[in-house]
Amino acid sequence: MRRLCLKRALAAAVLAAAGPASSADSVWIATAEATKDDYYFGLGALIPLPGSTLGRGWAQRYWLDNYSYSYDSVPSRIDATVCCAAWRGPRSSGPS
Repeated sequence: MRRLCLKRALAAAVLAAAGPASSADSVWIATAEATKDDYYFGLGALIPLPGSTLGRGWAQRYWLDNYSYSYDSVPSRIDATVCCAAWRGPRSSGPS
């Protein structure tokens, strides 16, 4: 499972790195949260395509999540780790 998560994370990083050169107008988002037993980590980017700006034109969206959670479910305990990678693009974000 961890190997699959690593492969997905690597694929998302390669796609983000191959983004258009107009990434000066990009928005990067990182978020994290941790408790005693669980954690969440997310990294995302909105990258406009050449000739566009965020909020006006076309953009690509990348997102990578990794989290774990645990809870008691009688008669056993549930422990899970999840890794997700998403790409959505090109999308219009307003009038061109």
